[in-house]
Amino acid sequence: MNGHDLSITRVRYNTTGRARCNACTYVRSAKWREENKDRIPTLMRECNLRRAYGIGIKDVETLLQSQGGKCATCLTDISNHLDKSFGVQAVDHDHSTGAIRGILCKSCNMTLGLVKDSPETLSRMVDYLLRAKIGIAV
Repeated sequence: MNGHDLSITRVRYNTTGRARCNACTYVRSAKWREENKDRIPTLMRECNLRRAYGIGIKDVETLLQSQGGKCATCLTDISNHLDKSFGVQAVDHDHSTGAIRGILCKSCNMTLGLVKDSPETLSRMVDYLLRAKIGIAV
């Protein structure tokens, strides 16, 4: 294969069981990455979404459109960031069930994670802020 003696060259086997030379595979992969560098972020985003949540970019777009293009909690416009591999939007999901709840901005998604998705903690935080706003000692 390509002048390589596969008996002495390190090989890998593809899904059909055919031997492929590691050096040739590396060259082919590097060439493909160079020719497709503009597509790679979108392909990675699609792959990550499918692996993590079982949905694709089109599903995220549909969810975001149903939310008016805004974060479901703070209402920040995040509709123009769908094409980024690690854009400002995040798929929010219930960690115990895996159910998708909506699309959030990264800040809101991180906030929910920091309070461990606890409505009680968030409620106490709101009370704290409201008391501070009107000058009641904590």
